Amino acid sequence: MSRLLYLDCPSGVSGDMLLGALIDLGAKPDTIREALSSLPLGEWSLEVQEVHRAGQRAAHAVVTVGAPGEATTLAELEALLAAGDLPEPLRARAVAVFRRLAQAESRVHGEAIETLHVHEVGRTDAVVDIVGTIVALEALSVERVYCSALPLASAGETRSAHGPLPLPAPATLEILCAAGAPIRAGADAIVSEQVTPTGAALVAELATFARPPLRLQGVGIGAGSRDDSSRPNVLRAWLGEAAAPAADVPVRPIVVLETNLDDVTGEQASFAVERIRAAGALDVWASAVGMKKGRTGLQMTAVARPEDESSVAMAMLRETPTLGVRVREERRYEAAREVRQVVTALGPAGVKVRHLPGTPPQFAPEFADCAALARSSGRPIGEVFALVEAAARAGLRDASL
Repeated sequence: MSRLLYLDCPSGVSGDMLLGALIDLGAKPDTIREALSSLPLGEWSLEVQEVHRAGQRAAHAVVTVGAPGEATTLAELEALLAAGDLPEPLRARAVAVFRRLAQAESRVHGEAIETLHVHEVGRTDAVVDIVGTIVALEALSVERVYCSALPLASAGETRSAHGPLPLPAPATLEILCAAGAPIRAGADAIVSEQVTPTGAALVAELATFARPPLRLQGVGIGAGSRDDSSRPNVLRAWLGEAAAPAADVPVRPIVVLETNLDDVTGEQASFAVERIRAAGALDVWASAVGMKKGRTGLQMTAVARPEDESSVAMAMLRETPTLGVRVREERRYEAAREVRQVVTALGPAGVKVRHLPGTPPQFAPEFADCAALARSSGRPIGEVFALVEAAARAGLRDASL
């Protein structure tokens, strides 16, 4: 049974928050210290403090260094990691995280990655956070990591070696953009950094942005340095085992958008459905509902990927007279599917083929193609459907021989 970790990031993610959460889950600080002790890092220490953030207990991983690290290149960081006794798989993962950071800095500064001298990335505390997190995941026997959407500050500044920078930090944005990470607005009252470059690189490299089905076994709470009385500045790491029935079927995040309408005709609703689907919705439908004062209305519902939420919501607002669209996050199991073109005695047609583990393929001929063949041939459409499906089955059987 696969052991999974889900990172719930209501207040963002940083290296110390993630490391603290894993230690709170049961990763031993001494195991992390021992793995890091083989690296030529100079003077440093790792301590774990129990703290409270807005009344919630959490573990805060505190890294103290003897002197600030100097700017270094990616090649020098790789040599530093190679000089230690880290097992090769762990070293490779750490190098991949540092490479993401360096690539983002390279794009921000417009300098080749081979010659770029990174500042914050090469600091000893960043090395401890990154390598420590990877060692902790190994110690907890985590096989796969998942992560929630990340909140990004809409205002404020952060300090860097080049002076103050607007939030979100440029390197953070580059990392999340390259990973196609889902983001959401951070709390309006918070004008400090919620996702650090180190935290962004860790989740971009190690995690899949989705929430998996799992049987929960433990929760670790990691604290950030900021203590905001209005909300807990924590990251929650959920540890569990994959639910067995879902192991072979991917589960992906979706958003469901809904609005109620009592002042549109059926023709207008049908046109709106077409436009909303064209805006990126995976599916759209309208259902009859009872409205206030006994009026009959429609509830229009759309399902979309998180990255298409805004465009679908805008289409619903633009194509209907609604004043608001409700949105909720869900997840769905998705069967693998493909669209094949088959050639029949009547002509070509498209067929959707659905695949589920342990079951034979299922076929759904494209209605528009079958209707066109029925009109041109004069054959009943049911007969055309059967002909197209038979051709699809024969083609799939021949391809497997």
